[in-house]
Amino acid sequence: MDERISEAKPTPPQTSAPVGFSFEGTGLQCLGWGLLASVLSSLVIPTAWGWEYFIRWFFRSVRLRDATPVAFVGRAAQIWYLAVLVIALNSLVPQHEYDIYISQQFITTFTVQASPQGILSFSTPNALPLWWAVLIVTAVFGISCIAWERVLQWLFRSIDLGCGTQLDFTGKWWQLFGWSLLFDLSVLTIVGWAWVAVAIVCWLLDSIQAPGHRLVFHGTGVEVLWRGALCVLVSILTLGIGSPWMFVWIWRWGASNLYVEAVPSGV
Repeated sequence: MDERISEAKPTPPQTSAPVGFSFEGTGLQCLGWGLLASVLSSLVIPTAWGWEYFIRWFFRSVRLRDATPVAFVGRAAQIWYLAVLVIALNSLVPQHEYDIYISQQFITTFTVQASPQGILSFSTPNALPLWWAVLIVTAVFGISCIAWERVLQWLFRSIDLGCGTQLDFTGKWWQLFGWSLLFDLSVLTIVGWAWVAVAIVCWLLDSIQAPGHRLVFHGTGVEVLWRGALCVLVSILTLGIGSPWMFVWIWRWGASNLYVEAVPSGV
C-alpha cells in the first residue's frame, strides 16, 4: 500500500480587519472646554490643567468601532512645568514676530551693488543682527521642541485603552523641529502646507508604539486643503465664533480616516 506523506505547510498569520475611529464631540463642548483652557493658559501656571481638561473631553469623545473604550488618565501635575516653559518661550520670542523680524532682516541686510566691471555683487553691511536672530530663534525653538517631545510622551502614555494595549511615543525633538520648520516654509507656498500636514500626521502615527498594532491615516493633501480653506473662511466670516464647530468637523473627518491595524507577529 502506497503511503502518501503530506508535508505540513506553515499557516500564514491571521490578521483582523482594521478598526476605525469616530469622534462624537460637539462644537458647543469644544467652545466651552476651549475657553476654559484659554483662560487657564492666560494665567500661565494653570496652563497644564487647561490642557488636561480639554484632552479629557477630547478622548471621551473618541470611539473605536469595535467598542473598545478610550480614556485619558494623565494628570496636569506631571507636566505643569513643561507647559509653563512652552508658554514662557512663546512669550519671549513669539513665532509670528521672529518670522517677520528675520524676513525684514533678510530684506534690509542684503543689498545689491554694481561693481566697476558691471557685475552685480551682494554686500551685508548689517549681518550681525540677522545671525543673532537666527541663533536666538533656533535655540528657543529647539528648547520648545524638547519640551513638546516630553508633553507628547506624557500624552500618549496616559491614554487608557480598554483592551489593555499600552501606547508610547518614540518621536524625537529634532524630528519635531524639522517637521515644524518644513510646515512653516510650506505655508509660503499657499497650498503645499496641506500635504506637509498629512506627512506630519503620518510621522506622528508612526512614532506611536502600540504592541501588535499600528495606526494608519488615509486622508490626502487635497482633502486637507479644501477643508482647511473652508475652516478659515467660516472662521473669518463668523469673527471666530464658528471655529469650534469647524474644528469638530475636521476632527470627525480625521477620525473617520484613522484606523488601527493588527501587525502579524514577526513583522
